[in-house]
Amino acid sequence: MIAFCTISSVFSQDLKVNAFVDKNEIKIGEPIDFTLEITAKNNIEIDFPEFKKVIGKFDVVEPAKVISQENQDDVITTVKYRLTRFELGEEKIPPINVDFRIPSDTTVNSIQSSAIAINVVSVLNSEQDRKIADIESPVEYPFDWVQLGIWILFGLVLIGVVYWIWKKFFANKPKKEKEIEEIKDTRSPWQKAMESLQKMKRDELAQKGDFKVFYTELTDVFRNYLGGITTVGTLEMTSSELLELTEKLKVQMQISQKLHQFLMFSDLVKFAKEIPTLTQAETHYEEMTEIINSIEQFLVERERARKEIEQSNSQTKEKSF
Repeated sequence: MIAFCTISSVFSQDLKVNAFVDKNEIKIGEPIDFTLEITAKNNIEIDFPEFKKVIGKFDVVEPAKVISQENQDDVITTVKYRLTRFELGEEKIPPINVDFRIPSDTTVNSIQSSAIAINVVSVLNSEQDRKIADIESPVEYPFDWVQLGIWILFGLVLIGVVYWIWKKFFANKPKKEKEIEEIKDTRSPWQKAMESLQKMKRDELAQKGDFKVFYTELTDVFRNYLGGITTVGTLEMTSSELLELTEKLKVQMQISQKLHQFLMFSDLVKFAKEIPTLTQAETHYEEMTEIINSIEQFLVERERARKEIEQSNSQTKEKSF
């Protein structure tokens, strides 16, 4: 269907509007193309109508597409809309007003297209198809005890086969015993202490300015050495307890004094934020090495003396017989 409209005789030769659609009957929700074709002289200014959501009772599916084409004297402007409707029955696309101005005149004139009737029909073919049927009740199937028994028997057989395979190939398989060989550390406490001191020297903690860690490790070297030669747990001992345990060994007074001075200074660095010089740290490293060597030498000489006394006593007893 094509709708054609012209204005009064003054403007009938200057402007005309055609409105048409691609089909006059659609199914509910089906899109329809609605086109406005405006033909005007080159010197006429036109205000095109804007429809963002609806045109009358039709929904705008896509925004308008405007195409202009110029001839020698006229400009043909085509405005295309895509519309749809979701209610049944006949409905009209309303007339569209197009405002325009002619040269040397500020008056706004208007021209209107004709309405176009659109018939919206159902997607169902007949009245019978449109009837909504009730939901059918669930279908009941008779319970089959025979089939249930077959499935239970099949499950029991499957379990038996799995158990037989496990029993034959896995249950009686001898377990491999993992032999864990304990590696005994045969180093003496003195050897461990010397190796720890050498490691500290390589780490250069004092040269890096990490004095707190340096004095902590240096104290731990002596702590571990003392625990090794006395078989007493020294890991949780305080400095005074370490000194007391050392004095029980009956070492020389000079060794005890050096150890006391070192432990007191070490506690100041670790707990009172005392900052020693590099020279002090190196001196304490040498003193700790000397302390451990002196105690080790003292213990070796004491053990040698003990053995000599035992040997002498043994020889005396043999002569008496």
